[in-house]
Amino acid sequence: MGKYKYLELSIYHVFKGDFNDSYYLETVYIDLNEIQKEELVWIDPYNKYSKINNTFIAIKNYTDEEYVILIKKENEIQELIYPIDFLLICSEDFDKSRLLASHIKFRMNK
Repeated sequence: MGKYKYLELSIYHVFKGDFNDSYYLETVYIDLNEIQKEELVWIDPYNKYSKINNTFIAIKNYTDEEYVILIKKENEIQELIYPIDFLLICSEDFDKSRLLASHIKFRMNK
């Protein structure tokens, strides 16, 4: 569809007392051709690291300039529009001292 080929999810534990202190877990690349279907493809932004497991994202559409993303938490769906180079961060409590965070961005290459 454009110059972007992958959706990159970088997953971290981030310490609540110091957001600059984080522990990298993994990076996942999702081929945009596999998730651009007629029906929405819901993705776990935390790639199974979540203890809560109630957040999912779907790319509604995208161009080389912007993207429309849906964020579903439980039964609530939020639609957001961002510039294509915007770094979207999803986060949730992991335990008393850490957050689980997913940095989501579009990439041309792995």
